[in-house]
Amino acid sequence: MRLRPYPNGATAMRALAGARRTSPIGCTQVTEILNTPGVALVGPLPKQFELATVYTAGVQRARPCRTRRGGWRRCSAARPHALCVSGSALKRADGCMGSTL
Repeated sequence: MRLRPYPNGATAMRALAGARRTSPIGCTQVTEILNTPGVALVGPLPKQFELATVYTAGVQRARPCRTRRGGWRRCSAARPHALCVSGSALKRADGCMGSTL
């Protein structure tokens, strides 16, 4: 058996689909397997081998903007939304009321 690492799962699945060796096996996220023609999903890995994917949020660096009183401050319109979906608001019963993405 020969292990070939790839920079990402999509690249690995494309290589798997075009492989000429007999019985190659690839491992990546389910969505990358399902979206690659020529590759079939066999099933999930056993629990002890599963990995959790951690997603993070980023926003554009804040630019100066006017305050209601005519002053200036650093602001980003996306910041409150990012904080809502990444913070404790999701754990509260009201969630992120008034926040739409």
